[in-house]
Amino acid sequence: MIDFFGRLDEIIEGKVSLKVIASYYSSLIPLVFVRMCPLAVLLAIMYSLNNLSRNNEITAAVSGGLHPHRILIPFIFIGVLLSLISMAINELKVPETARKAYRIKQTQIRKRKEQHLWRDRLFYGSGNRKFYVKRLNTKNNTASVIEITEYGKTGLELLKFQAGTAKWTETGWTLYNITLREFDPAGRVKSTLYANFARVNETGWEFFSGTVTKTVSGKEQKESFDKINPGFPGVSEIPQDFTRIQQKPEEMNFAQLREHINRLRKMGFNPQAELVSLHTKFAFPFATLVVMMIGIPFAMKQRKGGFLVGFGSALGICLIYYVLMSTGRVLGESLIRPVLGAWLPNTILGTVGIFRLSRIPYMSR
Repeated sequence: MIDFFGRLDEIIEGKVSLKVIASYYSSLIPLVFVRMCPLAVLLAIMYSLNNLSRNNEITAAVSGGLHPHRILIPFIFIGVLLSLISMAINELKVPETARKAYRIKQTQIRKRKEQHLWRDRLFYGSGNRKFYVKRLNTKNNTASVIEITEYGKTGLELLKFQAGTAKWTETGWTLYNITLREFDPAGRVKSTLYANFARVNETGWEFFSGTVTKTVSGKEQKESFDKINPGFPGVSEIPQDFTRIQQKPEEMNFAQLREHINRLRKMGFNPQAELVSLHTKFAFPFATLVVMMIGIPFAMKQRKGGFLVGFGSALGICLIYYVLMSTGRVLGESLIRPVLGAWLPNTILGTVGIFRLSRIPYMSR
């Protein structure tokens, strides 16, 4: 509802149909479920146990010989089950539906037209390569000033490719005014290739009409060629790959985010923030169980105030969790290990919850 009223102006101005609005918000359901599940479960716990406590039903059960911990077993079981369900939805459904919601918002709500001209596009592709295109036209599939840099495992450059212009067809790329430099492990130029044009697809490269200069025993050797295939891995990227906007962590599943992190790491970048997001994909679904363990002792001791007090307590507990989650993210991106930052709220509140559950008195005594 908050999102709807926040977008009401652009929905009215754009004359967005009810079908589009329904499609947009139905696409957000998995994401909203994962984010709101802890608060919803906590409210249910506060309401249910508070009613049992106010009506002395827990006292009656304990007087009949049941330990309070036995009474709480079904609640804990449901908390574990909902945490696992939340994790499954977060991994299997949220990435796909979040991307769908983003597309609907951009094209059908904000009415943004399809873009054909792109400038200064940076893209991390396959084979530990970084692609840069100064100008790209996706309408006729042409580009100007292309740079491809391939990195080794240590983050040093292995290859540096530059082309003045390029054209893409279904058979691959044709590039013109080529310069290709190959580097040794120490970072020195091992060979330099100049060519009038080249063809490349996912199977490999072919260079035409150029020269190759190699350094052998400290001396340069220059050779001319009509056609050469250096044996470098091919390029599978197409023009549409360079128009992608970097996806948010919730728009990627665990495997996609881990692949993105490995690509950044091999290129010499520090993926600390991405690592925190990766571990949060596992940590956050267990917030449902953690806040439940915090809320149960509050609900069982609460006698006065009814649902409003329980509602306020639930909001306070969730607010503390989100503050700790934000703190853990900041620390995980700078001072501590990412896994510790992602699990910080679960660790702190989970410890407090277990301690408080263990202190629930055996009322019949």
